[in-house]
Amino acid sequence: MEQILTQLCAREYIYVKKEAPVNFLTGLLEGRSTLRSADVLVYGWARGKQVCVDLTEVLSSLKG
Repeated sequence: MEQILTQLCAREYIYVKKEAPVNFLTGLLEGRSTLRSADVLVYGWARGKQVCVDLTEVLSSLKG
């Protein structure tokens, strides 16, 4: 899924970075932040803002 997202962005000339470290604000009152890794960081998503995407794969063991 990560590869599909990066390929779609590349086709539209949108710059992405895989496993990008992102600084999240975790303590609003104290102004604390935590550096975490996002699966995909998309630059210039909307109005020049960045968006980070964490992808989760769910495998079903039940086949119907």
